[in-house]
Amino acid sequence: MTDTHEAAQPGLSIGHEAISDIRVVVLRGEIDHNNRDSLKEAALRPEGAPTPRTVADFRGDVHEL
Repeated sequence: MTDTHEAAQPGLSIGHEAISDIRVVVLRGEIDHNNRDSLKEAALRPEGAPTPRTVADFRGDVHEL
């Protein structure tokens, strides 16, 4: 995984990964209204970058109830 950064809100990490021409936004941890701005920023394409296909990976930190 590349370009990983911790989001502003505790409990959520957001990373970016490139697989062929697909941009994968990798989300780990708790997602709620408190970190919506971090999610919005992660979903947007970087300034000046071509418009690749984007996929969100929500598989991490899965716990059985």
